[in-house]
Amino acid sequence: MRLNTVFVYFCALLFTTFQAFAEKKPMLIGQNTVIQATVIVDTLLSAETSQVVLNPGVSNLADQSDMLPEYCLLNASAIFDSGQFYLEPGTLVCVSDDKRILEGIVQGSFEGVETCEGCSQVKLLAGSQFILSLDTDLQLSLQIRADGQAQ
Repeated sequence: MRLNTVFVYFCALLFTTFQAFAEKKPMLIGQNTVIQATVIVDTLLSAETSQVVLNPGVSNLADQSDMLPEYCLLNASAIFDSGQFYLEPGTLVCVSDDKRILEGIVQGSFEGVETCEGCSQVKLLAGSQFILSLDTDLQLSLQIRADGQAQ
């Protein structure tokens, strides 16, 4: 085998390996990214039912951020504390176009959530929108799929 041929095969192997590693990197959503979260279905929140599922979308992407995949769900918890109500963001799960499953814990706060004093339940209507401000950069890490494939 000629040296040129070996070199070409070696370069192809390096390129393929590098490409596989590049695809497996986690995604980073910068702290200054503005996320708009929309309630998916009508949800009555109370101390007994305290979870709501939101559809997040980016309305302003921070510098050096990856774009949020199209297919994402954000879990939020209702907190009733001393007669006050607020939503606390939880886990964000996304499926990318190339079928990678990404997950991260969101640290931040919602704006635009109606307040109530002394309430014990709040109804969020489908289509209601809130702005999510991130406290820190959000890293979405790769997860193992149900078929056992590490993406």
